[in-house]
Amino acid sequence: MTKIPDVVLANNKCTDKVKWIEEHDRYIGKGQFFDNTNQLDWWKINSQIREAFDKIEQEINRKLKNNKHVSVRIVSWSRIASLANCDRNTIKHKGRYHWTFERRTKLIEKIKNEYKNTSQENEFSEIESLKNEELNEKLIKIQSEVAKWVYKYKDAEEEIKQLNKLISYKSATIDERNNQIKELRIQLKAMMKSN
Repeated sequence: MTKIPDVVLANNKCTDKVKWIEEHDRYIGKGQFFDNTNQLDWWKINSQIREAFDKIEQEINRKLKNNKHVSVRIVSWSRIASLANCDRNTIKHKGRYHWTFERRTKLIEKIKNEYKNTSQENEFSEIESLKNEELNEKLIKIQSEVAKWVYKYKDAEEEIKQLNKLISYKSATIDERNNQIKELRIQLKAMMKSN
């Protein structure tokens, strides 16, 4: 039998109603000073996440019972986070992602199976088309970004060519001036010898 940590029991008035799932709620600390606080916070967040999943499952069951349309968006990470009063990354934390992902997947499968049974798969094709549109938008953005960088590259390449031409012109001019200076020095030496 699993033992619920004292800090969790002390925080609850009615210990009979404490929902504890050992593999989800046990905080494995490293013997640090704040382990009791961390254990309590970990358990509270997990409880809120489980309650959010329970609310969503109840909503799905109610809608399915009344033959109402159920979208898989009802089980989005952001909606779960909103109901759990936490961040999406908190739900996807590596310590709890295995069970949150599994629970979410089960709810999505429940919706999909119900649609298969009632042959209402339009929602899923609609979602696929929305995903395709979203991917196409991202592709267009990426293509425009790539095109922008290609143009910048070509402009830089052209600028480098012009700078190389300028450098070769300047170096030719410098060489010409150096030759003129050498000739002038030779003439100057010749004049100095003749005097």
